[in-house]
Parts: sequence; structure tokens; C-alpha cells
Amino acid sequence: MTMQTTKWKPDTCGCELEYSWDDTVPQDERVHVPTAVKRCAAHAHLDVEGSWTEVMDENQSKNHGIGLLCKEHPELKPQDIKWKIKADRSVEITLPDEAKGHKDSMNGLALGKFKKQVSFE
Repeated sequence: MTMQTTKWKPDTCGCELEYSWDDTVPQDERVHVPTAVKRCAAHAHLDVEGSWTEVMDENQSKNHGIGLLCKEHPELKPQDIKWKIKADRSVEITLPDEAKGHKDSMNGLALGKFKKQVSFE
């Protein structure tokens, strides 16, 4: 077993996370163990494990929401899609002009699919 440590600054908040993982375990089976968290204002009230969980849920929901949009609209590139984390920590993804007419269908596809609410505007 070779334990590795990674520092990560998610793009969904100002937290800085550090976690360890075993590089002998296949990537799709790895368990990331949070070891330190510098919390942003949105997560300051949480402990290390709670911060880790919230940050991961927000970040993965944002990434999966963008992935869903790109799956439905393959002409779009993930790096060109604008998004924001709202005050309630839900994710709002701005539909590009070519997808604006699909707001209702995209919101229907996303409903209940992610750990954090993802909406398309």
C-alpha cells in the first residue's frame, strides 16, 4: 500500500481540501479520506467530514449537470458552459443560446438526479 496525499481547491467554493488515497487500488475503487480542510464561509459551520461531503456533492452535481447538458447537446463544450453556485448551494447552469429552447426538458432530466439541486436557466 502506497498512500498518496492530494490537495484540491474546488471551483465551486473557496475551500481547500487535502485527502489521502492508496495508489495501489484501481482508480474506480479508491476511497478518498479527507485529512484536512480549510473551510470557506459557506462551509465554515461544518466539520472536516461534513465539509468534504458538501464540497464533493456541490462539485460533482455541477460536473454531472454540465455532462448531462453536453450529452443532450453534443455541439457544446464543457469549458464554454457558464454556471454558478446559488446562495442555497444549489447549482444553476446557464443554457447557451442554442439550447435555450430546451430549458424545461433539461430541468426535467435533472430533477432528483444529483445530490444537489441542478437547474438550467
